[in-house]
Amino acid sequence: MSHAPLLRTRILALDAEADPATLARIALIPGVTEVRPQDCGHRIALCYDLQRATLTELEPHLTAAGLVLSRRRLHRLSRGWAAFQDDNIRSNARLRHQCCCTPPDAP
Repeated sequence: MSHAPLLRTRILALDAEADPATLARIALIPGVTEVRPQDCGHRIALCYDLQRATLTELEPHLTAAGLVLSRRRLHRLSRGWAAFQDDNIRSNARLRHQCCCTPPDAP
């Protein structure tokens, strides 16, 4: 069953400036739809499809591609909160909501 894409864009702070080669490698990661440098390369705007990957799933791929994510406490907490939201959005999108007037699906 194919799902409509759930696009999410996050601004990620970096410890080191992202070079164009690193951004090109990130754009090839499955689930990533777009990556743009911001703030002279010290931040990136990462757009990804939640149906294919969450931020938690993407972080190891980002670091393997050469991206140095900020280790400051505020930025780590922000990424953790975004990962929590990703899980909730993905879970809620897969639910079939029905009201009390709708009969349940036949097995």
